[in-house]
Amino acid sequence: MKPASENRITSEHRGHLLVLGLNRAEKRNAFDQRMLDELVLALGEYERDPNLRCALLIAHGEHFTAGLDLADVGERFRKGWQLPAGAVDPWGTFGGPRLSKPLMVAAQGYCFTIGIELMLAADICLCASNARFAQMEVRRGLFPFGGATLRLPQTAGWGNAMRWLLTGDEFDAHEAYRLGLVQEIWAPEELLPNALKTRRPRREPSPSGGRSNPRFGTSGTGGKPGCCGREHPCQGAGADGQRRCRRRAESHAGKARRELQRQLDKQIEATFAAH
Repeated sequence: MKPASENRITSEHRGHLLVLGLNRAEKRNAFDQRMLDELVLALGEYERDPNLRCALLIAHGEHFTAGLDLADVGERFRKGWQLPAGAVDPWGTFGGPRLSKPLMVAAQGYCFTIGIELMLAADICLCASNARFAQMEVRRGLFPFGGATLRLPQTAGWGNAMRWLLTGDEFDAHEAYRLGLVQEIWAPEELLPNALKTRRPRREPSPSGGRSNPRFGTSGTGGKPGCCGREHPCQGAGADGQRRCRRRAESHAGKARRELQRQLDKQIEATFAAH
C-alpha cells in the first residue's frame, strides 16, 4: 500500500475494515507528537463509527517504527501528555477513553519500544520475517510507559519478559512468535495480504460481535482472558443473560484498568523522581 497523503497517519476504508498506516518512512516511522496525536484521533473516529468493525495498523516504508522521536516528544511526556479531544488511548496508560473494538497490527523491519507496546495492547499481531524488536528504554534510562512492563510478563512469562526488558537487546520474528507477541510470521511481501485475510471472517459477524468478544477479558491486566475475567464464559440464556454477563465484564474490566493505571502512575512517578 502506498501512502495517500502527507499525514503522519494514513487512513483507508475497506468495507467494515479501517486500515491505518504509520507514514513517516523517512524517519523510520519514529513517533513524534504529530504522529501520536493523529493515531489516537484516528482510533477515536474508528471507535465512534458504527460501520467499522476492525482496524488494522500497518506502516509505510521498510520499518514499522523505530520508537519515539525523543527530541520531539521528550519534554511533552515529562510534563504529561494529554490526549486530544475525541481520541482514544490504545495503550490504556494515559487515562483517556479506551478502545472497545478489535485492533490488529502488522509489523515489518524495526519495531521498537512504543511499537511493541502497541502490539501488546492489540488483539491480533502479525509480523514479517525481517522484523526486529527491542524494548530499549533500559539503555536510555527511561521507563516504558506504554505498558510493556506489565503486559510482556503477562504474555511471555516473567523470565522471558525480563530477558528483553532488562537488557534492551534486539530479538527477531521467531523469538517474537515464541514469546506470544505475534501470532503469525510472513515473508515481507506477503504480510499485508495475509493481514487483510486474517480479519475476514468466514461469515459476516454481527455489528456488536467485535465489541463484545475480545476486550471482555483482562485487557492486559494480569488474569486469564475470558468473559468477566474468568476462565470460562458466563452461562446466560438469551439477551438478558448476555446483558448480565456484559455488565459483570465491564465492572471487572473497569476495576482491572484502574489498578493497571495506578501501577503505571506509580512506576512513572518513581522514574521521573530518579531523574
